[in-house]
Amino acid sequence: MIGGVDMADFGNRNSDKIRRRTRSTANLRDVSKNNYTPPVEKEKRENPRKKRKRRSIKLKNRRLAVLVIFIFVIILLALFSIFSKNAYDITVDGESVGVIKKTNIEVSDINNTVIAGIEQQLGSKIQINEEIGMKAVRASKKDMVTIDYVISKIKENVTYKVEAAVITVDGIEAAVLSNTAEADKLLNEIKSEYIPEDKKDKMEASFVEDVQVVSKYVNSDDIITADVAKSKFQQTTKVSKTYTVQSGDTLSKIADAAVMTMDELYAENPGITTTLKLGQVVNILVDKPALSVKTIETNVFTEIAKKQVKYQTDSSKPASYQKVIQQGSDGQKEITVQTIRINGFEEEQAVVSENITQEPVDEIIEVGAK
Repeated sequence: MIGGVDMADFGNRNSDKIRRRTRSTANLRDVSKNNYTPPVEKEKRENPRKKRKRRSIKLKNRRLAVLVIFIFVIILLALFSIFSKNAYDITVDGESVGVIKKTNIEVSDINNTVIAGIEQQLGSKIQINEEIGMKAVRASKKDMVTIDYVISKIKENVTYKVEAAVITVDGIEAAVLSNTAEADKLLNEIKSEYIPEDKKDKMEASFVEDVQVVSKYVNSDDIITADVAKSKFQQTTKVSKTYTVQSGDTLSKIADAAVMTMDELYAENPGITTTLKLGQVVNILVDKPALSVKTIETNVFTEIAKKQVKYQTDSSKPASYQKVIQQGSDGQKEITVQTIRINGFEEEQAVVSENITQEPVDEIIEVGAK
């Protein structure tokens, strides 16, 4: 080491520099001898015929690719044209009624249009029994029809139930009428027959049975007229009931009132004689219609409210002494009586209230007690 420098290391660095210079000189020598050809110069010296051939191949490949793509697109368009669905087949319970052009229409639109048309024609709501369907299909224009034609064909091919008023008696369907208004009118007519014209303000009527009017969709053949329903409700059967003998009654009078023959009356009352007692119970037959009407007749009577007589004793006067010291007077009272009848036959009569309209005045009499 001289002056802090390692001579061995210094010698190695000089040797590396000499080797690098030698390699650079050799490279320059090779270039000068044309032993190295840069890539650009090599490409420039290529044969022009080969270059044209390579370009021609590339161009053909591009044209072939374009042709393949074009053919592929044509095939796709052809397949789409063949297999795409351009129409709707409208069905009623699976049976075709017509094919229409594909639009934004829904099967619910067709269903609602059909229902609206039939309801307008009938004047009542309906419920179609069959199922209207729609499926996408491929069809030619000559096979397609208009939506109006399809609607008319559906109307011809469907059956339906109509909304009607069903009268039930004790939960059992008894009659079917066109609408609720007609049913209510019929029931009111049946009840009104048991209310005399001059007693409309005194009587109210109701049915003994539980009678209801409910809306229901039914077959149109089930609907009957109000007259037919009325006859049905007024059909009667004979039922037995008891009658209490009143003043003036005879067997013939009782039989006539019950619309019975004497033989029928005797058959219902074995051992009965012509001598009747007040309060005696007699069996009779009455006609019971399918609907029994209960009427309540309310009458208000005015009666005298009797005065009370009160006595005051005066021990200072003889026993024969008697003098009216306050003149009494009768008052008035109103008595409300209700009479209950079933199908016109009286069942019960009862006083439901008594109201004093004019208070009576007590009469006071003074008497001697000596």
